[in-house]
Amino acid sequence: MNVVRVRLLCTLLATLVLPGMAAAAQPPEQDAQVTQSKAFLDSHPDLRLRQKGLQALKQDRADQATHWFQRAAWYGDKPSQAMLAELYWSGHGVAVDRPRAYAWMDLAAERGGQRALAKRELYWSQLSASERERARQVGHPLHARYADAVAQPRQERQMRASRV
Repeated sequence: MNVVRVRLLCTLLATLVLPGMAAAAQPPEQDAQVTQSKAFLDSHPDLRLRQKGLQALKQDRADQATHWFQRAAWYGDKPSQAMLAELYWSGHGVAVDRPRAYAWMDLAAERGGQRALAKRELYWSQLSASERERARQVGHPLHARYADAVAQPRQERQMRASRV
């Protein structure tokens, strides 16, 4: 993968699923030190694993990025779910799988983020009838494992455990 493609994927992450963060002012230096600290990241596996995925992308290791994004998605990390969708849609580091990409973007849009919703609808509009049926089939087990109803309790348990 070339540098331009990596930058494009990282830019997509910042503009598609993190519009509030992309538009927000930078946090004070002290806040940044806290949120990047080992203790904070140990108690927020979603953020820690997403960072590993982004680092793997920057190092042109899309296959490893997919692994880390999927682990972050286990904790309900919507940006990681959206990145998985993009990787499957484009076939970057994985085989092109448009129905699976749609299913991941559907999960990423679960909380109603406007850009993720728009991207999900764009994907749907580009799927054939058979791909739409497969997206439903692929989506059910993904939702059972990665939707907020099951993922957020995992994240909360991890955060509680780290406070001890």
